[in-house]
Amino acid sequence: MPDTPVATHQALHTQLTDGILTISLHAPTQGNALSPGMLFSLDELFKRLSWREDVRVVVLRGTDTQFSSGLDVEEFSRLVSQDLPRARAALDCLHQWRSRLFKIQPQPIIGMVVGACHGAAVKLMEGCDLVLAAENAEFMLTAADAALLACHPPCVPGPAWMQASAWAELEMPGLTFSGAQAESNGLITLACSPDTLETDVYDLARSLLEKDPLALQFTKETVAHVDTMSWDAAVNFTAAKFAELKSRQAGGASARASGVQNFLAGKSKPGLGG
Repeated sequence: MPDTPVATHQALHTQLTDGILTISLHAPTQGNALSPGMLFSLDELFKRLSWREDVRVVVLRGTDTQFSSGLDVEEFSRLVSQDLPRARAALDCLHQWRSRLFKIQPQPIIGMVVGACHGAAVKLMEGCDLVLAAENAEFMLTAADAALLACHPPCVPGPAWMQASAWAELEMPGLTFSGAQAESNGLITLACSPDTLETDVYDLARSLLEKDPLALQFTKETVAHVDTMSWDAAVNFTAAKFAELKSRQAGGASARASGVQNFLAGKSKPGLGG
């Protein structure tokens, strides 16, 4: 039986069941607040997951009563005053996850939100491929988190797929969205009944297990990139990805990998007529 990937931070709990890895933020007495150590540990865990073929789907959640109250303000404030570059590095984990790394993570990442999802926790959800939340979940930016996020400006902008007016409203500290409102303005994928949320999340995760993992990975990469492309570029990118998918499904290496292998073996010399 495969070993469950273990996080190095005590407030991150992991459980691997039939290809579904559940990562739980578990610091209930602190509101599952995101400390610098937790962010660094979560970053290291996701990098290790990239090489785990036994992990097919990731569910990212909090405890049974709330997702997260946002940044651990006390720890981050202390770190900002003592070691600003390290504080920025911790915040950059959030930025990299939502802007790039979660998009190229091989496994689909499902966010599950119950109760509070405040401040920087909203940024964490932005990177997930799919987010299901209870209809009565509460999304809100806090003034304390807004001040800390300003230490690393790339963290500040909202998701491109969310309505600009709705994001401007959410960026006002103290104003809240329910899960149902978050679905309607594009912040999350689906708002569910609190009574069925967990069942809905894991039913979705099991349905993803039935899909070809390479096709899922390539779909994620395509969705991540084509939005900023012209029509012609998007068509060419999709065609190239489809050809690479068929090659890898047949057991062959990608064209890029084959090219590198031939170059290293001296069989081709790009730019030199070889």
